[in-house]
Amino acid sequence: IIDNQADGPDKRATAYFKRAYAWSMEGDLDRAIADSDQAISLNPEYASAYYNRGYDWATKGDYDRAIADYGQAIAFDPKSSAAYNNRGLAWAYKGDNDRAVADYNLAIIADPKNASAYLNRGGAWAAEGAFDHAIADYNQAIAFDPTLIGVYENRGLSWGGKGDYDRAIADFNVAIGLDPKRGYAYYGRGLA
Repeated sequence: IIDNQADGPDKRATAYFKRAYAWSMEGDLDRAIADSDQAISLNPEYASAYYNRGYDWATKGDYDRAIADYGQAIAFDPKSSAAYNNRGLAWAYKGDNDRAVADYNLAIIADPKNASAYLNRGGAWAAEGAFDHAIADYNQAIAFDPTLIGVYENRGLSWGGKGDYDRAIADFNVAIGLDPKRGYAYYGRGLA
């Protein structure tokens, strides 16, 4: 399909998009980005291709390009909670918690049940020492997805930040119960 010029540009763009995703899952980010470039050149409004390329740029540590691509994905699909959430992560990795929180807020508006957005916003609050806000967001994340191990670890750290070590230990115990091989949960429990 990719090389068949008889197929329309949308069909070829979809083929490039799917192959880019496969390359990304294999860890070949350069090929993934190249195929996303092709998909976008064939369909310049392909929100999912921008989103996936943004993810690949973020994985490579190029947060500026990731932010730009997530912005394009949002421009073509303004209801994409995942794009707002991931752009927020990119802002957080750049150390801009204000922009990160703003994007997490937009992710939650787009999908009020996006547990990852609550988890990530909680992390931004915790980084600022706003542990009560962080815990409230972690509670929401758990309400929507009680299997997110990182939520219990992060909430445990926030309880520890407030000096409530019993609750911190309880959260790390839940994380260990969900994944007994999760070293960070043992580390956090040891700190508490």
